[in-house]
Amino acid sequence: MKHKCLKGDIFHMQDSVKAILGIFNRAGFEAYYNGEKCRNELYNVVVQNKHLKTLNTTIITNALPEEIKRIFPRAIENENNKMIFSMEFGNEVIGIESFHKQTYYLKNGNKETFLTIPQIEHVNTLKEDYQRKIFTINCVAQDINDEYHYEDISAYNDMEKGIIRTIDNPKDVFFEFPIRTLQAFTLMSQTGFSIEKNTLKSIHSTMRYLRNMPSELVGKELRKIMTGRYVMQTLKLMHKEGIFNAKCLDEDKKIKIMSPFHECDDTKFDVLKRFRISNEVELELWAVLFEDKKQAYEELNKFHCFSEKEIHTILWLMDNKNLCKKSDNDIGMRKDIYNSIGEYEQQFGIHYLKELIIKSNHIYKMTDVFDTKEKKDKYTKRLMFNLCCRPYFVNQLTWDITDENKEKLIPKLLNTVHYPITDNEVAEFMKQNLGG
Repeated sequence: MKHKCLKGDIFHMQDSVKAILGIFNRAGFEAYYNGEKCRNELYNVVVQNKHLKTLNTTIITNALPEEIKRIFPRAIENENNKMIFSMEFGNEVIGIESFHKQTYYLKNGNKETFLTIPQIEHVNTLKEDYQRKIFTINCVAQDINDEYHYEDISAYNDMEKGIIRTIDNPKDVFFEFPIRTLQAFTLMSQTGFSIEKNTLKSIHSTMRYLRNMPSELVGKELRKIMTGRYVMQTLKLMHKEGIFNAKCLDEDKKIKIMSPFHECDDTKFDVLKRFRISNEVELELWAVLFEDKKQAYEELNKFHCFSEKEIHTILWLMDNKNLCKKSDNDIGMRKDIYNSIGEYEQQFGIHYLKELIIKSNHIYKMTDVFDTKEKKDKYTKRLMFNLCCRPYFVNQLTWDITDENKEKLIPKLLNTVHYPITDNEVAEFMKQNLGG
C-alpha cells in the first residue's frame, strides 16, 4: 500500500518516541507517532502559527493488545478501552494504541441504539485505524524515519487550505455519533479553519440527533470550544446554524443545549475578542457571556461537567466583575472586597479569594474602556493594590483569634490607611488594636 509523505518541512519527533517505534519495528510490527500532539506539531509547521499546544504523546501500532503487553509489561490498560495503554517512559507518560475501530450506532430491525461508549474491534491497517479519526486533518502519522503517512487522505493539503472536512460521508459520520458535529466546531475554535461547505450542511441536517447524546458529553465539548483561540468566530457560526437551539439528553429529558446563546444577537460574542484566550480564562469567558446568575447556574449545571467550585467562581465573577471600580478610594475598595466575601470564600481561604480577585481584575481590564491616560493610571494603581495588599487584607479570616476579637479588629483593619504588611507590622497592629 502506498503512503503519501510530506516532502520539505518535517517536525523531528522526540527521542523517546523514536525509541518506542524502534522497539515495535524490531519486533516485526508497524508503529507510528500519531494523535493530537502529532497533528498539532504538523499544524504549527504548515500554518506557521505556532500556538497549538503539544499534548500527550501517542503511538499507534498494528500489534494486538496482548502483544503490546508482552513487549511493555508495565503498560497500563485503559479501563474503558482494552486497545489503549499508557506507560511511563523516562519523564513522561506515553499512550500506546492498538489499531482499532469504534462503533457508536447499532440497528436491529426497527430498533436504533446510540452508544456513548463505543464497541471496540481491532483492525489491521493504518487506513482502517484512521476511520476513528473522523476529520482529515487528524489523519496524520509519522514513522521512525520522520516521514508523514496519510493513507490517501492528506492532512497536509487540508491544513494548507485551512478546511475541516470528514474522511467519509459527513452525514453518515455525524449520524453515527452526533457529538462529532460539535467536534467539528472544536477543531474550528482551535485552528481557525473553515468547516467545508458540505460538512457544514451535514452538521445542520444531523444536529437534531444530539438529542440522543448525554448533556455531559455536550458540555465537555462546549468547554473545549470555549478555550480555542478562535472561539468568538466559532460561537457565531454555531449561533447561525442553530446549534444552541438543538437538544441533548439530561437524565432522560430532552433539553435545549443553551437557549440564552440561541436567543441573543451574535454580537454578544464580540466581547471575547478583548481576551487572550487560554484554558486559564475559561471561567471568565462564561462569566462575561451570561447576564443572569440564575440562568448561568441552571444552564451550566445541566452539563454535569463543571465542579461546584467552578460554578461558584463563575457566579462570583458575575457579581463582582466591577469590583475594581465601585469605589473612588482604596479604603472604599477594601470594604467592597470584604463585602464580597461569603462563607464559600472563607471555606476555601485566602488563596481562593486571591484567585477570584485576580480574575475580577482581568475581566475589568479586558471589558472596561480606558478613554484617558488618567483613567488607565487609576486602573493600574487599583490593580497593584489588589495584587499586593489583598492577601494581608484577608488574613483576618485565618488569624487564630476569637470571633469577639474579629469584631473589634476588622472595622479598624478596613479603615487603616497604612496597611500592615511585614510580620512585625502585623504584630504591632494586633497589639495596638487588641492589646496584649
